[in-house]
Amino acid sequence: ALRDPTPVALGYGPSRLIVVNADLRGARLVSGARGELQRRLLERARAIPGVERATATFGIPFWRSNSTDLFVPGRDSLGRLGTFYQNIVAEDYFDATGTTLLRGRVLTLAGRSSGARVTLVSEMLASKVWPDRDPIGQCLKVGADTMPCAEVVGIVKDVRWGSLGDEDRMQFYDPMPLDEAGALFLRVTGDPRRLIEPVRRELQGVLPGLGYVDVRSLDSSLDHVFRPWRLGATMFTLFGILALLVSAVGLYGVIAYSVT
Repeated sequence: ALRDPTPVALGYGPSRLIVVNADLRGARLVSGARGELQRRLLERARAIPGVERATATFGIPFWRSNSTDLFVPGRDSLGRLGTFYQNIVAEDYFDATGTTLLRGRVLTLAGRSSGARVTLVSEMLASKVWPDRDPIGQCLKVGADTMPCAEVVGIVKDVRWGSLGDEDRMQFYDPMPLDEAGALFLRVTGDPRRLIEPVRRELQGVLPGLGYVDVRSLDSSLDHVFRPWRLGATMFTLFGILALLVSAVGLYGVIAYSVT
């Protein structure tokens, strides 16, 4: 996993991530064309100097997420455990974001191509849904009890995706269909801000018609989340220093009076 320098442990490393969103401006693509467009964007992105890894995802931290119902054979009322959040991701997602795989395996292109129904779950989801058994190999049904089983093939570290608390840490990850598309995450070397314009120039030429790409560093997207946290931490530090100074002055006065 990559180092997470944020004031709250997120479970992934945002400091060297670039987020790319392609806006097609209403252009309609034939069936399967969105998946082909995403494949071309990923190939072009991986060829840019400074880009280490590129992947695709539906969810974006503190911006876009999806909650849904889960069902497990032999278990009733899973909804009482809390809210379950689904993310749909392509291969390389966990390496690109720095999310730690604790057990099992990650999603692969071969698995996506085979159409096998597999999923990965977060540590908290695994411990709450299967407290007394091994989650690997268990059946998970998404959306309705009549849906086919998705086999749990891995357990990943909890992440904070929509809040700085613990209420959104029950997550699971499904493979992105080959004919679908999402936002791109690019893991880069060094400061991501220096690559924003090169990435925009390279990927803009791939989009059809009047489409354009929105490129930004993930750190800049999270500034509004951590600004109140940093402000509160700064104020607590200043008040602590002030209290220390007042105590020191009072102690000095007492000692000076005693000496006199």
